[in-house]
Amino acid sequence: MKSVLMGLSLVLLAGCSQEAVWDKALVCSGMETASSTNAVTAKQVLPYRISVDVRQRHGQIQLKSLQATPWNGTDGKLHFQSNFAGGWLAGQLDESTGAMNLIVERRLSVDGLPQTTRTVGNYACLTATGPLLKSRANTPIL
Repeated sequence: MKSVLMGLSLVLLAGCSQEAVWDKALVCSGMETASSTNAVTAKQVLPYRISVDVRQRHGQIQLKSLQATPWNGTDGKLHFQSNFAGGWLAGQLDESTGAMNLIVERRLSVDGLPQTTRTVGNYACLTATGPLLKSRANTPIL
């Protein structure tokens, strides 16, 4: 009986450590810039390198903890967009080259004053097939 409980515990623990099953998983790396409007002081916008995980499941794209609805455009690219409380996002993915463009705009209040932050990014995406691929996504894109 003890060995059965131990085996069942191992099965349950193994199931907990597995990632969710996705229809498609990508790891994208590229450059982003973030700029704010209506801010009290304007600052210079500098690009920065970032990695973004993109998941597609049940007809939805999930990225940056947001969900978007995808559709195939007449240009052969996968387009997606979403409106959510406090902002919106829009982007496109060229599945043949792995190039993805994304704009995320968020509205918030800072010290009672409205502010909008817009993030614009261009990324190169690879199919995620295992944990080692995530480290490859951080290599510079020439």
